[in-house]
This record gives sequence, C-alpha cells and structure tokens, in this order.
Amino acid sequence: MTQTVRTVSALALLGLCAGAAMALPYDPTTFAGTYATTKSTTVVRGTAGPINNVVVYAPWLLNSTDGQQDSSVAGVDAQGNPVGAVTTFTSGNPPPLNTVRVVAALGSTRAAWPAAGGSNNRFIDEGANNRSDALGTLLADGTAVWRANFAGVDQNNLEYQALPINVNTNPVPSSGAFKVFQEGLPGITGDPAGFTDVFLGVPGADRFGPNNDLYTAVTMFDANNGHCPSGTGVYRNNDNNPNAPFCVWRQVNTPIPTNALTSETRQTQPHIKKVNLGAGCSDALYTVFGVGITPGTGSTTPYSGGSARPLFLFVAPTQNVANGYTLPYRVIRADGNGSDPTVPADANFRFISAQATGGGAGPFTGGMFDMNSKGQVVAVRENRSGSVFVFEVLRYDPIVSNCQITGYNPPVVIARNGQDGIVAQLLNTTYVSGPPAAVITSSLVPFSGVSIDDNGNIAFVGTTESFTEVRTVSGTGATGSGPVLYASTNTLFYYEAARNSLHAIVKGGQNGDILSNINAGGPNLGIGFFPVDAATDSFTRAGMNKAGNALSLCFRSNNYANGVYLGSGTTVPAGFTPRGGLLNQGSGQESSVRGVIQIKFPGRAPCPGDINGDGVVNFSDLNLVLAGFGTTYTFTNLNQVLAAFGQNCP
Repeated sequence: MTQTVRTVSALALLGLCAGAAMALPYDPTTFAGTYATTKSTTVVRGTAGPINNVVVYAPWLLNSTDGQQDSSVAGVDAQGNPVGAVTTFTSGNPPPLNTVRVVAALGSTRAAWPAAGGSNNRFIDEGANNRSDALGTLLADGTAVWRANFAGVDQNNLEYQALPINVNTNPVPSSGAFKVFQEGLPGITGDPAGFTDVFLGVPGADRFGPNNDLYTAVTMFDANNGHCPSGTGVYRNNDNNPNAPFCVWRQVNTPIPTNALTSETRQTQPHIKKVNLGAGCSDALYTVFGVGITPGTGSTTPYSGGSARPLFLFVAPTQNVANGYTLPYRVIRADGNGSDPTVPADANFRFISAQATGGGAGPFTGGMFDMNSKGQVVAVRENRSGSVFVFEVLRYDPIVSNCQITGYNPPVVIARNGQDGIVAQLLNTTYVSGPPAAVITSSLVPFSGVSIDDNGNIAFVGTTESFTEVRTVSGTGATGSGPVLYASTNTLFYYEAARNSLHAIVKGGQNGDILSNINAGGPNLGIGFFPVDAATDSFTRAGMNKAGNALSLCFRSNNYANGVYLGSGTTVPAGFTPRGGLLNQGSGQESSVRGVIQIKFPGRAPCPGDINGDGVVNFSDLNLVLAGFGTTYTFTNLNQVLAAFGQNCP
C-alpha cells in the first residue's frame, strides 16, 4: 500500500500558531494558572528519604457545571516545565449553555506561558454539535494523539497534532488535525454511515524507524460490513485505509482457552512502544493488549468480564504482516499459570482495563496497563477467590534472549489494597434496574490506571480513605441494604525503582491537599478527588511521561448542593462537610470546581548503592542493606553499595 506522509515540525507549528489571530485561554473560574505549590513526597514504604522540590500546578479549572473531562496526558517542554493536554465532553446536541467540548494544551502557570496570556490553550473547539474527543497519548516530541469519533458522519477518526505550546490560537474544529484514516472511506469521517459502521477505541502511539514514522495502535470493530478489521491494528503515519493495517491481531484468530469460543473473544485498547532490549540490540516496536472473554447466550464458558477484565496480556513484536499472531508473541496470564493462552484459566484472576469499543464510558479511557522502553509491563490485577477481593499493582520484567522478549518473570508486587494506607475494601451499594431488578454491593477497584517510566518508576492512584454509610437502597422490584460510598480521599503514589520505595505525592478529595494561590488575596484550592475504578477522567498510562519528570492528573469536584451529591444523587450524612474540588475551601464562601493538576517531578537519578537517597554511598546505606538482607535487599544491592562506597551521586 502506498503511504502518503504529511509531517510538520513542532517549531513550524508554533510559528503558524503565533501568527494566527489571538484568542483568550479558557478560564471560566478566572484562577487557572495561579497555583504553584512546592512540597516533598511522603515516604510510605522503604528506606529512601523523601523526594524534595515537587511542584504542583493547576493550569486548568472548570466550574462544576461545565463540561466533563476525559483523562489528561503529560509531557515537558524544552525548558523542562510540565505540559500536557486534556479534552472535555458534554451531553446534548447542542450542548448546555456555558459548557465546552475542546482539546486543550496545558502549561503550568500564567507566568510560564507569557505568550499565551494564560496557562492553557484551547486549540480545538468542537462547537455546538455532538462531537467529542478523547486523548490516547502525548509523545516526547509533543505530538498528541486522540480518538475523534463520538457522534456521527462528520467525525469518526483518529487524529494527531503537535501541541501548540505557550501560544494561543483561535480554536478550530478538529478537522484541522492530521488524520490516521483517510476521510470519506466507509465508516470514516464524511461517510453517511459514520460511527455506526466503524467503532474505534482510544489509541496508543509511538514513533519508530529511520524516518521517525508515527505508529498508531487501536482496537476496533465494525457492524459486520468489513470496513475495518475486528481486532487490534497498527497503522503508520496518516491517511490510511482501515482495512490495510501495518499489522493486525484479529479477534477471530486469537489463541484462547480450549473451554472458550472464538466468538466470545474481546480485546482491550492497546499500547505500543519502541523498546530497546540491551547492548547490541536494535530498537524494536512492541504492541501490548489484553484478551478477555464475554460469554454469549447459553454459553458454558466459565469466564466473564470481556475487555474490561482481561485474562491475558499479549506482548507482540510489531511488523508489517497481515496476522500478528504469526510473530513470536508472549503472554502474561493473570492467574500466573505459565504462558500458554490455550490452557484454561482460573477465572478468579483478571487484569483491570476498560471497555475497548462500542459505547459507554469505557472507550473514552486509556488502558490500565503500561509498557516502557525496556519492555517492562505494569498492570492492575484482581483476585476474586476470597470474600475480600485483592487488587494489586504488578510489575512484570521481561526475559530477554537474542534481542527478543522470550517471556516474563513472575510479577513484583508494587502495591496492594489493605497495605500502605490503601483501603482494604472500597464498597458501594446500588440499585440495578435489570432485568431482573436487584440491589447490589460491589467491590470497586481502589486503583486507577498505572504508568511506568523508562527507568522503571511507577505512578498510580490509590484510594486511601472511604466514607460510607449503611443505608436502605430501593427501586422498582428490589430493595436492600448495604454500605453507600459518599466521599473518598485518593492519593497519587510513586514507586521509586532504584530505591525500592513507595512515595505519596499528592492527595485529592475529602482530605486532599490545599494549594495556595501565588497572587496576593487569591483563593486557595482544595484538590478534588481523583477517580478510580472505571472512570473517564482517571489517571492512565499517559499520566506520567516516559522520562518520569512530569505527571498530569484530572480531579473532580464533590459537587454538593444542599447536602446532595449531584453526580449520583447520593445524600451525605447529617453533619458531614464535603471537601475537595473547591475554591476558597474552608472559607464558608466556596465554589465548586474540577480541573487538572500538573506536577513537575524532579525524581532522583538512579544511583546504585545510594539506598537512602541522601546523595552519598556510605555506612548508612550499608547498614540498611545488612539489616534487610534476604528480605528487602539482595547480593545485588550489597555489591552496589560496596562498589560505590564513599562516592557522591551525580
């Protein structure tokens, strides 16, 4: 297939944007970009010292009645300041007054973006229609890639564009961005069938090869019209025919347990990454996606959960072939029972992801797993075998031979519910209309998606406080009692790989952090709660950039009025004061907001032997290793201390 490649440099794009007519940044609260709080991490586990000089910004703030947010993505500019992007969506056509549907570039403060006149740039505005976008990733060169296919004939595609940094442009419809798929093809932008024919998920992307080509991975299906493959496909650059992928893993070809049916196979949204497997190895392109089972009517398959609860993660080299399963793919099983996907699985063990395509909230969220340039994979796993479900953040390290990933080692547990201050159970009781109608108490996932940088450091959100009250819940045909969740505190965690230590960076929600305004007399900001479980604006794999020095995180408002939580109608108990997502928090004159925080994260250079992170290798580090030898530390740690003894870290 002939590829038509359109490229534009970030510098050229900035020049074009700077010459365009100026428009104000989006700031309905008038306080976006006026927050910069410096703090240190709190060491939750391990012997390392805290990481200092972490700066938290709030470049994007919305009134609680404004558009809702999809997940944000993170990066840095040429000066090392955090940047990112976020999209918003609303229901209704036209949308409600004073709401927006946009793609916005994010900075840190107004002072850091003087050319913009504010801390963000609403560079795409979908206007008064029913269109919506959802970001998949932000690459190191500033290229943002998103899903643009919510509603209809005039928008069903994947798009990408270099972020316009520190400028403000007149916002335009997303038709101005580069298109992964050629417009006018069946099921794609401009075709009368529109999005009813080709369903697309939130994409992953990376650049690869001597020409720095953009490779975009997406899970998709169509309405049995053959307009795209039903499966996970990878496309190169732009203007592709959906039916001519660079590489594809079709659902019907997927190796699955012998006690399941091919028609029941479901795939998650994918991630794609350029990987280097060590000295003497050339870079390789790998795609990772989950595979789950959704039983059909009358099926005897002992599995359920589909793409939202995959049984396996497939890690596969990405080459120009019509069937990716012919390549030496590797499988990570949630149940840990070897690596053969055709062996029946223990249905109690499942990874956590999001619905791949087809409607609902799931398609708007990035997958809850990630891979870095070393081939390490991090994921959230669920164990349903006991009365209390166990949720874990797990890291899988690759086994490498002859410059290929030949398998994965047993997982390293990074976090688990009930430990390190993370709640043991996150329960909520709801009425389900059915049929049949029922009142159900669900065990919610206390984590949101994980992200791993190229040094193996891991970031994720965990619920550290939950506020529930036992109530009677009723509806037509069903009544029951159980704990109702009405508030929470969630924490952004950071696992520091070189020092095997877990840190708390920032909290949001009921007992979340409060940011001070940098302007005299400006209102403080109580950070709202960070969504967990399946949520459109949760922390995802793109929430931390691959250098590990920037994070981006959406927060929600508690959105209470007269004691009622407007998001779900859940009333708060008498005497309970809801906090988080508030300007002027604690003043008695609060206003409810949601938004995005950007985090400038200095981290620490990996320094073998500096166990406590004080910048020098000495007896303190040696004593820590000896005290924890055989449990926390190994011969490798001891040899690192001895080899670097007396040295200062860079």
